[in-house]
Amino acid sequence: MNGFETITYSQTYLGETVRVTEEKVTQRGTFAWIELNGEGIGWIDKKALQKK
Repeated sequence: MNGFETITYSQTYLGETVRVTEEKVTQRGTFAWIELNGEGIGWIDKKALQKK
């Protein structure tokens, strides 16, 4: 992850159940690649997610 680009906002997916398929640890934190209905959405700070 060299830098970042805003693709969408996490608020769009508030209350949705997403799937984490990959995690990356960086100096800025731990990020999770999330998917919804099999479609990749993007990277999000893992602290923004709740585990079910």
